[in-house]
Amino acid sequence: MDLGLNFDRDNTQALNPRFITFHDVNISIPSVDLSVDSIDDYTAFSTLNIDRNVSFFYASVQPANLFYDDISKTTVDTPISVLIYCDLGFDECRFRGIDTRNGQTSNFNWWKSWNHDNITEDDGNIVIESNPVGLVTPTSIDISTKGENNAIVVSNTGLTLPATVKINLVTDTSKANFTDRWLIFQPHDPFYRVRFINSATWAGFGDTGHVVGGNSNTKKGKRLEW
Repeated sequence: MDLGLNFDRDNTQALNPRFITFHDVNISIPSVDLSVDSIDDYTAFSTLNIDRNVSFFYASVQPANLFYDDISKTTVDTPISVLIYCDLGFDECRFRGIDTRNGQTSNFNWWKSWNHDNITEDDGNIVIESNPVGLVTPTSIDISTKGENNAIVVSNTGLTLPATVKINLVTDTSKANFTDRWLIFQPHDPFYRVRFINSATWAGFGDTGHVVGGNSNTKKGKRLEW
């Protein structure tokens, strides 16, 4: 059953996540003739109680950093994770299935979605736009354990340095692969950025016999005076 719900996000409510109880579900049989063992005119019915409580969490796909600044290497690892919101404290959030022991993050009331599984449970896909220069691999982000993927690599392939690679989520639902909308809690444009720089070289002149200060060791090029 594919169920779509629209409601306002309100983090001031006393209870998060909100609970929705299904009291009645009506099922229509699309075919005119329903037959079993070559006998027609059967009626679809069931005595199974499908009344269930379902917890809905606010979710967010999250880069480890919004801006990776001054990367002097040719590649950099850029982990991506899935977070869920619960403001009820450790015990109450744990009772609702959140791993509060291992899922703590620096974002207040946001927890690592430790059991997120987009492969077998269809919990939601994360897809990154491919870049013609400044490559990111992979673009389809599998998160099936511990709520994170640490193997996303951005490289400075094809770039004239210094340069900034902008990483964006695929949000166009008409494309074959896209980021599911329930994982985009607060979209950023771009999702995150990586700035690559050249290796530093020193330029300057001066008299001998002077000591260069301890701040001279840096990966950015600067001019020395001594």
